[in-house]
Amino acid sequence: DGEYYKVPSMIKKNIWAYTAAFIDSDGYITMDSKYAHRVGMIATGDRGKAFFKEMENQLKIGRLHLDQKVGENSRSQHRLNFYSQGDINKLLVKTIPHLRMKKEQGRLLMESIMIKQRFKKEAWAKPRLEEIFKLIKWENWKDVPEERDKLLREWKVEEHEVRAWGQRD
Repeated sequence: DGEYYKVPSMIKKNIWAYTAAFIDSDGYITMDSKYAHRVGMIATGDRGKAFFKEMENQLKIGRLHLDQKVGENSRSQHRLNFYSQGDINKLLVKTIPHLRMKKEQGRLLMESIMIKQRFKKEAWAKPRLEEIFKLIKWENWKDVPEERDKLLREWKVEEHEVRAWGQRD
């Protein structure tokens, strides 16, 4: 609509710390059941669009998806997603030190990337990737009692067993 936003001065000097804060608040770090890695952030409105354009320009990684309509009568969504192992690895190496809420998911995703790149043919690799998949899911839901209990029933394990998976690497 002809509006302009002064974005570069609003993004802190450390783009990686800024990105980590965005991931912690409006992002996700996850893995699907086929062990594909996913990291992304969501924003809305013109300001979010401007932030993501500048962020993608400064990071030089990721894929920008602008003006996605979600549901009727809703504001458009903008996403900055990271799909490739190379992009995700670069992103996480730089942002993990700054993550507050999703640090463990980031660490686990980094471990799974390392396994897939160096050890995928080892006998222990697939069982460990399965544990990592479950651990990331656990980290995302452990604070919601009904979801946490549902996962424990589904996996047929006790909570101490899940915590033990997290101690391995």
